[in-house]
Amino acid sequence: MQPQLIVCDAPTSALEVSVQAQILDLLEQLQRELGLSYLFITHNIGVVETIADQVAVMNRGRIAEQGACDAVLGTPQAPYTRELLAAVPRLASA
Repeated sequence: MQPQLIVCDAPTSALEVSVQAQILDLLEQLQRELGLSYLFITHNIGVVETIADQVAVMNRGRIAEQGACDAVLGTPQAPYTRELLAAVPRLASA
């Protein structure tokens, strides 16, 4: 069996940060070696920023906004996406 798409439903939730990094590194390695694509379901915006090329933000079971990760997270167009990103804690710049 050689799947082309793997659905990952919150695979790093409730894991310590170091273990999360190991899992994400393994998924990236498998992606490169096997040519896999992932449908990654998560509430962790930091993980999304790290791994995603494309992103869809969902609100109440519907897609509120979708597109290139950099565009959606960098300059969100949908009000819900803006509210969601405003609620994410960020480290202050020094």
